[in-house]
Amino acid sequence: MIRPLSLLIFVFWTLPVWAAPRAVKPSPGCGKRSPAAGAQTIVSQGGKQAYLVSLPPGYDPARPQPLGFAFHGFQRTHVDCRDDDCPGFASVVAKQAVAVYMKSISAGWDTDLKRNTAYFSDVLARVKRDFCIDENRVFVAGTSSGAIFANHLGCKLGDFVSLLGWMSPMRTTAMAELRRGVTGDPAEWMAATGITPKSIGQTVGSRTANIQDKWFARLYLLKPLIIASLVLFWVASGFIALVISYDAATGILRSHNFPPALVAPITIVTSLMDMSIGALIAFRRTCAFGLVAGMVASLGYMLGSAILTPDLWIEPLGALVKTGPAIVLMLVALATLDNR
Repeated sequence: MIRPLSLLIFVFWTLPVWAAPRAVKPSPGCGKRSPAAGAQTIVSQGGKQAYLVSLPPGYDPARPQPLGFAFHGFQRTHVDCRDDDCPGFASVVAKQAVAVYMKSISAGWDTDLKRNTAYFSDVLARVKRDFCIDENRVFVAGTSSGAIFANHLGCKLGDFVSLLGWMSPMRTTAMAELRRGVTGDPAEWMAATGITPKSIGQTVGSRTANIQDKWFARLYLLKPLIIASLVLFWVASGFIALVISYDAATGILRSHNFPPALVAPITIVTSLMDMSIGALIAFRRTCAFGLVAGMVASLGYMLGSAILTPDLWIEPLGALVKTGPAIVLMLVALATLDNR
């Protein structure tokens, strides 16, 4: 069965896909004649490695598909995972995505993480080259040793965000410490204190979760999605106005009789400001300043539009009306920013 922690990685990798529309990013294999599915081999890490590819019903090489990887358990194989060990993955995911079952280089995925990670990268690149994949919808799952490897790949993202100053609990160092464990003899301490240590199950089970615990747990999982969404919101809005829809952005100002000499500078400055706010929010050290700047900028846009371009408040798509909820989301991010 797929372990709960691996399922959590699966949810976090795929939640943005199913929760909100995302731009499709076709892989190099789109539009090409795909090779036959089934048993495949690749030369990686000094040898010929084996993996299986399963295509969903009605696979179209011109339409980008989600891509899922399932990793087998210790001393098992990719065939075991497909046929017996990973029934949930095979029965659900494989019906709506390109599914890949890889055989680890060693007996277990976690016994040689470095080589298996490089091997995974090679297979990922090959599959994206051979088949039509939506590169924005790639996820992993596993069982036993494979679940540890799926967690390891997920922790690579935690390693990346740590470079931005965020203290993610899902990092490769944390997983290494969990595998290493904590050992010791508490006999002397027990004799001195008269206290018998409880197991984790006993400690957790002795205290019922209250509403504060539930709120914290739920918001803790939502926090990275909130921060990532706000970074994307600000960077994308500035980039679109500056690069993709520059003429349309300047056209709005011209249609409202702005001085021609100010149209281009206002468009450029506000676009760069938006992208700068997104960059500030991305880094932990400057996130609070970026959130406050984002709220001030949003209120400024709303007030300025009410005075200079009031008709934009009643346009069909309601772009300005949606600025209010964005401010509320920034307030939520600011309220949950502290780690301790």
